[in-house]
Amino acid sequence: MGDVLEMVVSHVDPTVNLYDFFFCTRKGVVREIWPIDMRGKCQ
Repeated sequence: MGDVLEMVVSHVDPTVNLYDFFFCTRKGVVREIWPIDMRGKCQ
């Protein structure tokens, strides 16, 4: 809690529509995997 996160996504619509997860990395190492709950919901 209280951490500031920077998310770099080139274009968010295709990212959340086409992929199931965000892979959170720190210094090139995957630290967490976040599910994209709304995946495929774009009409």
